[in-house]
Amino acid sequence: MQIKGDIYKRGKFWIIECPTLDASTQGRSRSEALSMMVDWVRTVVDDDAYPVEIQAVGKSGFEMTFSRPGPVVAVILTRTRMMSKATLAEVARALGSKSPNSVYQYETGRHDPSFQKVSDILRAMGFELVVSVTKSKPRVA
Repeated sequence: MQIKGDIYKRGKFWIIECPTLDASTQGRSRSEALSMMVDWVRTVVDDDAYPVEIQAVGKSGFEMTFSRPGPVVAVILTRTRMMSKATLAEVARALGSKSPNSVYQYETGRHDPSFQKVSDILRAMGFELVVSVTKSKPRVA
């Protein structure tokens, strides 16, 4: 899974923003800002060794790649729900469930939702899942 964002210089600092994760941080250099975004992800998923690859793209972009997307999907669901100001119970009701526990299980990463379930949850909160398929670099064996 790959997530994109923006990186730009403002005054003495490089600002890095990732709308998908509702995240932003900064650094004194471009490379430090990229490193700070990796630290942000590892902090929010509560795993100092969580595998994240990040690289600058062009003059004002970056891409993060996740080999284990489950924890990041949980973050996306939680932060999107917070942005929408919906409760777990409201999202569950919109999905046709009486119990908010199922949504909670996805947000905590205890269960990995299917692609369709992620789409349904996001739609229940007023968001759409947008997918882009790109050719990746061949992996070295």
